[in-house]
Amino acid sequence: EEAIKEDDPHHASSRLLCLENTVGGKAISLKKMQDVSDIARKNNLSIHLDGARFFNAVTALSCKPEELANCADSVSICLSKGLGTPLGTVLVGSSKFIRKARRNRKILGGSMRQVGVVAAAGHYALDNNISSLAEDHKRAEYFANELRGMNIGKVDSGTNMVFFTPKDGQTKKLRSHLEKYSVKIGDQNPSIRMVLHRDISDDSLEKAINGFKSYYQ
Repeated sequence: EEAIKEDDPHHASSRLLCLENTVGGKAISLKKMQDVSDIARKNNLSIHLDGARFFNAVTALSCKPEELANCADSVSICLSKGLGTPLGTVLVGSSKFIRKARRNRKILGGSMRQVGVVAAAGHYALDNNISSLAEDHKRAEYFANELRGMNIGKVDSGTNMVFFTPKDGQTKKLRSHLEKYSVKIGDQNPSIRMVLHRDISDDSLEKAINGFKSYYQ
């Protein structure tokens, strides 16, 4: 609440609160989301929820989509992260808000032709792929526990993400070693993020685990 600007001509006006759920793989509780939402509305702020991994949060919180969405005035839901579509995001809000969003999109040149193919993939994902997110979460937890057992350094996880910081700091050397197992990791330093999704099978995960074991044990 302290971050909200006072009504002072010397400062920009606070108009919008942007939230995200999940954040760093962690699902924020509905109570905390609602508490923050209540503060924003008390101060006449609009609320937007960045739902890049909206359904991962819904899955982790065991709630209905509308329960999470009700904390905001508008929600963007990514259809590719976790849900498996090639591209696409859905913007959710009131009829008035969507009309304004469409007008602004047109003003900014944001139109796209033949989007039916994209929409079809999105419809399929929403109908068929949400239930498999729980499997991604289980694999991520399993992966994190396996890494902790190797004493490789700091390991953290949440929903479908695993983070670890190699205790020897040798991320470049580790990256080169894992490539021998057809496993590629990013060049983040010092912490490395690995994301589980529907294209990662149990066999693929075991291959990655074996690659880490051969390096650390």
